[in-house]
Amino acid sequence: MECDSINIRWARRHRNYKPHLLEKVKKQDPNLVKAKATPEARKLANMQSQVARAYDKTRSFARLNVSKHGIIWSEIVSEHRILDLIFHHFRRRYPTFHVVLGGNEGTYVGTPSGKTEIRPLPVSEVVKALEKKLPPNELICGLEFEQQLWISFYKSQCISERANLKLMNQMMPKKYREKGALEDTIVKKCAKICDYM
Repeated sequence: MECDSINIRWARRHRNYKPHLLEKVKKQDPNLVKAKATPEARKLANMQSQVARAYDKTRSFARLNVSKHGIIWSEIVSEHRILDLIFHHFRRRYPTFHVVLGGNEGTYVGTPSGKTEIRPLPVSEVVKALEKKLPPNELICGLEFEQQLWISFYKSQCISERANLKLMNQMMPKKYREKGALEDTIVKKCAKICDYM
């Protein structure tokens, strides 16, 4: 029996996934599984849903650091086994940069040529080793690494009358909020709407 309504590939990445659960679901009536009417089918569907939600949140709220040598890197903490999916997302998004993501599963390293490695070292050590090998990236060195660019962007986009810190804190998960983060400090000092008229 094929579990059409449940994406098994996502459910297998759940931290509590057990293969015997899938075997039980395969032996059940396909209509009951499709309707998630059995406890096992519901559990498998919930696992799939939790992993998909964790993937979307991690991908959306990942804080990436940029090295002057053209390395985009971050430490990713996730409760499910999704680091490889996050890594491939950022490899597709930034194909001309070296991408280094670390987590519980090791440190994934991707080069612009398409080569991918998994190293047992921490992210900081891998980034330091790559920086020694790579020359400074001209594009990144030309940008200002101070936050002036972002500050001017936030000042131009933010309207103080619409600032809603309570909503911002409600929408952003606690583990991704940082005290003194750029968004937090700039939103409090927004320009007024009449400044643009």
